[in-house]
Amino acid sequence: KKWRMVAFDIPNTHRKGRDAIRYRLKTSGFYELQESMFLYPYDCEKEIRNFIELFKLEEYVRFALIDFIDGQDYLLKFFKID
Repeated sequence: KKWRMVAFDIPNTHRKGRDAIRYRLKTSGFYELQESMFLYPYDCEKEIRNFIELFKLEEYVRFALIDFIDGQDYLLKFFKID
């Protein structure tokens, strides 16, 4: 019952990696909270960390496990969670 948040601030020098991670998160079903902040309700840390390492983006990406986010009723509906 926790949210996984992936947030990043990747410079233009790593544009391909930034575009790749944004595409990967969107196609994997993450909810785009902001342009560089995504939420997901299921365990995904290992996969995300592997992807980040593949593109050498470790210093630009943060992963968080959070208990509550305001407006989560909408997110529960988005992810079809009762």
